[in-house]
Amino acid sequence: MIRAQGLLLALLVAGPAIGAPTTRRPLGTGVVNLNTATVEQLDALPGVSPRVAQDIVVHRREHPFARPEEVVRVKGFGRHRFERLRPHLTVTGPTTFKPLRAATPRPPMAPLGRSER
Repeated sequence: MIRAQGLLLALLVAGPAIGAPTTRRPLGTGVVNLNTATVEQLDALPGVSPRVAQDIVVHRREHPFARPEEVVRVKGFGRHRFERLRPHLTVTGPTTFKPLRAATPRPPMAPLGRSER
């Protein structure tokens, strides 16, 4: 019985944290114009492969995007990806997207063990 009460207390204390919205790290700065961006510019978006970037370019030749939401019509670019990238997608103006740079890699550490003499 005491364990159940302890578990209940732990859940009540942790309750507000469970399911609370998490803060997402920014993916970069700027926007990508879906109608004019190059394959390389589209590929710079996190989670967009070179294949999907190429498919976006092929799709827009026949069907230019009137709204950013229309990109979900491209195979491989689903709603989840769209929602994640929404702030960086546009259909007007120049492409200005710059991905955040990865952290600078640390130099390798010396092996542990006896020191050299």
